[in-house]
Amino acid sequence: MPGFNNGVMYADNVQFNGDKSPASVTTNGQLLIGNSGTPHIRVGTLTSPGSTVTIGYSAPNITVDVSGSAVVQTLTPDSGVALAPTAGTIPVLGYKAGTVPVMETYNQGPGNFRIENRVWDTQYVVDSSVTPGLQGTFATIQDAIDQAVIDGMSFSNPKRIYIRANNGVTYTEDLTIQPGTYLAGEAFVISPSTGVTFPTITGNHNIVNVTDVYLDGLVFINADPTADTFTNAGLTIFYARNTVFSVTSGTGLHFTGAGLVKCTNCLFNQTAFQTGIESVNFTDMSFSNCSFNICGFLLTDSTLTANFCDSFGPMVCSSSGISATSCTFFTGNTSNISGTGTASHLYECTFVSNSSTPEAIDYSGQVFARNCSTVGNLTGPLDLYSTATPMYLDSDLAGSVYLGRRVAGDITVGPGDFYLGVTDTTSARTVTLPTNLTRDRVFIIKDESGAAATHNISVTVNGVKTIDGATTKTISTNYGSMQVIYNGTNYFTI
Repeated sequence: MPGFNNGVMYADNVQFNGDKSPASVTTNGQLLIGNSGTPHIRVGTLTSPGSTVTIGYSAPNITVDVSGSAVVQTLTPDSGVALAPTAGTIPVLGYKAGTVPVMETYNQGPGNFRIENRVWDTQYVVDSSVTPGLQGTFATIQDAIDQAVIDGMSFSNPKRIYIRANNGVTYTEDLTIQPGTYLAGEAFVISPSTGVTFPTITGNHNIVNVTDVYLDGLVFINADPTADTFTNAGLTIFYARNTVFSVTSGTGLHFTGAGLVKCTNCLFNQTAFQTGIESVNFTDMSFSNCSFNICGFLLTDSTLTANFCDSFGPMVCSSSGISATSCTFFTGNTSNISGTGTASHLYECTFVSNSSTPEAIDYSGQVFARNCSTVGNLTGPLDLYSTATPMYLDSDLAGSVYLGRRVAGDITVGPGDFYLGVTDTTSARTVTLPTNLTRDRVFIIKDESGAAATHNISVTVNGVKTIDGATTKTISTNYGSMQVIYNGTNYFTI
């Protein structure tokens, strides 16, 4: 038969004219394949360039096997309609967008399709684990912050970045905090004896200008002991709750410029009596249910409000005011509150000291105190000392609170005074006693200059009242003193 020779078919002999052609079909998998040119039938072979298909021959059949066990599927949400594709993100499981967040792949790179076994309420999940199924969408916190900025995070559009505990791993990073950053940590339990703890971040962090920051459930440790844990570049709104700031040296929060700070249920853990928080021009600093573990404050042109906080370290004020309710102040060999400032209000506060040297308050601004007390070595029930402005106390504290004020000049005694020290008698001085107060109030006037014999200190009464029947009594001996009591009408020396 034309086209064959001893059972072998020749493909190129399409005319079947008896001519023999060398292109014979003699190998497994060969086929006669049509061709647009002449000759119109040629020999071809099935191949798989990527070796993903295995071609075999088992007479009289050709077999084709797909390598591996790949199964092609179409993935759709388990409720609602299929999700529209988003660049860089493949929705694979969950409810449609707008109801319950879907499970996603994110930033895994070309040709790398990975599904994590979890569902979070944010696409910014930080976990440094390299174990499949446990990895986050980001390995570092800074990468997550940077991506959130690209995605539109701003002062008015904050984005939540979830930081997983990764079984207690420490994230070592110096963060640049951008506007709208909300860092939230995953609480975890190492053992029943240690209780709940949070992800730890070691580093020294900078907050850029005009930034709102939200911290929740994290532990911050300054990496450089001589540097500050957090610094800012301008206007800052700083919120923190359930967060620990652990500082070995330097300052925990060092803020300069207008802004506000609000901390709830936070721990400021210091290793020594040092400044843990330093602020300049922060008009609203508020702390509730916080523990400061002898963390000190350095306040300049700032206002601090504290409620139900304990273990405040020394507070040094410059043109700043403090309002504290049910707080504990602890100090070593310095005053609990010192410096200059505006009016401060203290209610049901306790002052603790391990030294008998300092006064609880060495402060030049007005101080309004009620139901306060001391613990430790401070002399007297409450040793308060103001260098200029009188202090004012609730009337039920009379006789149980010691107030000290020292002046290098004439003194007009206020209703909240108790001890008046005259520190300069380079010229004669006058101390004027008040009459607008309740009976049985006691005042002590003391020559602390040691020169009253040369320039006397005259003690007089405002108005027509008298002291032991006289309008004026005089301290005329060096280091002399005078104690007087008011009976509601006149004064008497005691």
